Amino acid sequence: MNVEDILGFKQHNFVQNINPKAKEKRAYIMLDRRYRNLEINTPDSNNLNQTTTTWYYTQNYNTSNRGFVCNENIRNITSIKINNFFLKTTTPQQLGNMSRMTIFIPELQSQCYLNPNRKFHFVGAIYSDNQNVVPPTYAIMSTSDYGVPVETTSVNVSNPIGLFDEGKGIFRFDKPITYITNLSINFATPYAPYSLHQDTFQFTYADNGLITTLTPHGLQNGLAQNERVYISNFNTTTPSDDSTLISLLNRTEGFLAYGIDDYQIQLTGYPYETISFPNISGVAITDNSEMYADFHRFFIQLELTYIEDLYSPY
Repeated sequence: MNVEDILGFKQHNFVQNINPKAKEKRAYIMLDRRYRNLEINTPDSNNLNQTTTTWYYTQNYNTSNRGFVCNENIRNITSIKINNFFLKTTTPQQLGNMSRMTIFIPELQSQCYLNPNRKFHFVGAIYSDNQNVVPPTYAIMSTSDYGVPVETTSVNVSNPIGLFDEGKGIFRFDKPITYITNLSINFATPYAPYSLHQDTFQFTYADNGLITTLTPHGLQNGLAQNERVYISNFNTTTPSDDSTLISLLNRTEGFLAYGIDDYQIQLTGYPYETISFPNISGVAITDNSEMYADFHRFFIQLELTYIEDLYSPY
């Protein structure tokens, strides 16, 4: 007599069905704001006042995909863990005086913490580098339960490792989440919505690497701010004559840049490279172009625990 005769389980699935922990798997996800879904995340034509950011779930890596990539077939999610991350803001007053940030994942709202004014899955401490007398301010989001950093007045933003307690920032589901098609992140501090600065801009181009955005860009003025921007889909009315310029502006590594005023940005390579921008022969076509501002970018690392083939005896 074998296991299948007694319990109806195939021999090779016996351990997994008797001990569901043996069926647990983990998926590791990176949510990159640059590759969010622009259609969902555009409250108005200029993508202003964004409080929720959404990514599609895709199993095929492609930089044109607006989503997060995971090769696993994620089903029956039992817990989700969020790691510490950085927010960079030019309006530090938005961080509030409670020094806390709540994070809500709308797709998982069937199980979450409830408050009359707010739903959320995570709450964590915010530590900002207040030593800078001007913006930008770096806000370090910690999902530690204890919320006590080694230093309370300033944080070394270049080396945040070890400042926060490990093993926190986990939300466990009472009933497994069957599947997901996308994930969204919504911020509040902790009850007032936290609006993310615009990071994708329409622009015009005249010559000499000078970009004029249609809305304020938020980049600090002055040379060598070491901020990076990316241009995509730039073209001109004379693409053959301007092929060198078109290729240069659309390069994948982008450009270091600094603000001249609230709308103008100078592309440069300083101090790492010298870039010569060819004169434009035709007229810039920027209707379908965009400039992505890396200085408003964030990355969020998630760890999803799920159970493969839950409740299946085969």
